[in-house]
Amino acid sequence: MSLNGISDEECVLLAQTGNYDALHYLCLRYQKYSYGLAITFYNTNRQSGIMIDDLCSVAQSTILIAIKNFSNNIQLFYPYWRTIATNALIKYNQQNSYYHHAKTFNGVSLDQQNDDYFSNDQIIGEPDLTMEKGIVEDTFLEIINDSNNGFTETEKTVMILTIEGYEPAEIMKIFKWTKSQVYYALKKAKEKLSSAISQKKH
Repeated sequence: MSLNGISDEECVLLAQTGNYDALHYLCLRYQKYSYGLAITFYNTNRQSGIMIDDLCSVAQSTILIAIKNFSNNIQLFYPYWRTIATNALIKYNQQNSYYHHAKTFNGVSLDQQNDDYFSNDQIIGEPDLTMEKGIVEDTFLEIINDSNNGFTETEKTVMILTIEGYEPAEIMKIFKWTKSQVYYALKKAKEKLSSAISQKKH
């Protein structure tokens, strides 16, 4: 079925009646829109520490919701979807942002002038990656890269670099992230890593 020349609103109505071609067409089109919206949101919220890929996934997750709930009597579909997607991005940012304008975390100073005193030991409260000495680096990497363990792209990045021996101050300089971004990424990644290790033991 050719959908060329058919409006988004008409495609949505077709998709709502079970037309797979219309649904597929809309999903492909709005995946591109999702990426554009993610970039726009990222550029105005760089301090959040959330990566574009994560934001894009959030925006894409709203496509089917918007198609299901859209009524042609309301408005055009694009602004309707964009409103839903933007609200989802704002909520995700609030729940997952590493940036809280705080001065300290667990006694660790987040003053940008004190980079030399900001170490992994301070952040996670113990020597790097020693919570289970019997587990080798390959196992750590396997856990981190397993999508079932819920690591965000930021958490993966900082944890992998930490395993490779980079200090938080170095990670900050590489990505131009704030201390709070790196702190939260490492803290949350360590919690997820510990949880995954615990599950493997049972």
